[in-house]
Amino acid sequence: MKRNETLWNLLFAFMKVSFFTFGGGYAMISLIDHECVEKRKWITADEFMSILESSDNYNLLANEFSVLTAYEGLAAARAREGALDTLYEIIECGSLLRSEKFPFDDLSKDFSGILSNIIPRIKAIGLTNNEKAMVIRYFGGLYFSYAQALQIDAALETAFQLTDDNTTERDILIGFNS
Repeated sequence: MKRNETLWNLLFAFMKVSFFTFGGGYAMISLIDHECVEKRKWITADEFMSILESSDNYNLLANEFSVLTAYEGLAAARAREGALDTLYEIIECGSLLRSEKFPFDDLSKDFSGILSNIIPRIKAIGLTNNEKAMVIRYFGGLYFSYAQALQIDAALETAFQLTDDNTTERDILIGFNS
C-alpha cells in the first residue's frame, strides 16, 4: 500500500473518532478500539491494549501537558454546571502556538499561570521544534480537546517514522509498541 494512502486511511479513521467523541481521551478509547480493531482489523485487541500502555510519545506529552488537560476537564465540568467562562477562554485563547508567539494579556490567573509554566518547559525539552507536539500546539483547545490532540500527536509521531511505501496501517499502529 502506498505511504500516502496509508496515512490518509489513518487520518480519516482518527478524524472520525475525534469528530464523534465527547468527554476527552478516555471516551475515545472505545471508538479507536472499534475503528482499528473491530471494523478495520488493523490490530488485535491485545495489541491495542499494549499500544495504550506503551506509547512513549503519548506518555511524554501526557506528562508535560497533565496540568493543562486537568484544567480542561475542570472547564468542561464547570460548563456542564452552566459556568462557561473557563471553557470559552480555552476555546478562544487555547492555542499554545499563539501563546508562545504573542502572549495574551487578559487571561484568567489560572489559565495564564498554566500557560506560563508549560510553554518554557516544552521549549526546554524541544517540543516546539518538531512534530511531536504539533497538533496540541496548533489545534489543542481550539479544534480538539487537549487530550484528543495528545492522542493524535502520538499517532502522528509513529506515522512520521514511515520509511517505505509497503507500510500498512497495522505497521504504524504496532509501531507504537516498538
